[in-house]
Amino acid sequence: SGIFAVILNTGLINGAIYGVIIAFPCWLLARYYLMNRKLPSGNVDWYPIGQILGKITGCGALLLALATIANINFQGGLYLAGESLFGNEFLKNLTNREQMGGNLLLGELLLYFPGILVLSWLILLTINAVLAQAILTWNGMAIRPTPIYSELRSPEWLNWALLGASIIALLKGHSIEILGRNLVIVFAVPYFFIGMGLIHMVVRKFALSNLVLTAIYLLIITLVWPMIIVVLLGFFEPFTSLRSRYVTKNTSV
Repeated sequence: SGIFAVILNTGLINGAIYGVIIAFPCWLLARYYLMNRKLPSGNVDWYPIGQILGKITGCGALLLALATIANINFQGGLYLAGESLFGNEFLKNLTNREQMGGNLLLGELLLYFPGILVLSWLILLTINAVLAQAILTWNGMAIRPTPIYSELRSPEWLNWALLGASIIALLKGHSIEILGRNLVIVFAVPYFFIGMGLIHMVVRKFALSNLVLTAIYLLIITLVWPMIIVVLLGFFEPFTSLRSRYVTKNTSV
């Protein structure tokens, strides 16, 4: 109904974009989030949220790859396609002197702009899903019990996908190199959530945990580079078994 409403109000192209970016991912999330099976013991086994996060991450990577293919005949590929869309708007209000620095900044941003867009999309979807579950739980309407988000585990294929994207990023060739760099950003998203879940587990065991968590989030938002540490923490967690040292049965983060 949302797709048809957008088509009727704004046209077929916008309806298709809405369907791909909003409607389909929401349907995918809801479908797998409510998928379950009954065990011989009588308990209900719900579809793992890590697998769901992996699926929408794969969708984001696919969108990024399709965008690269769609612009393969554009001179300069995805990079110059983005520059033609955003470059003039970014520089038009700057003075000649400012434009020298602006061009350098724009060049760096455009290298990672597609990946940042997909990253923002993934975070928005995830936050909306968590908020939806919280609202339904508060109103006693939730079909699925709220998962323990700090126990999030990524599917194994994501390890190989991140490794493959890193290799592509090292290849020479403007378009393929940019695609690899941006795929690294996309495939790193689940590991960021895993890393933050682990941080929540550890910090909750100390006094003033809320204050410490607030400081950590502010540090990540203001400096950005600590995100890399969190991603590495999430990526290497299965190899270091850090979670097993801190997880408790009553964890509810």
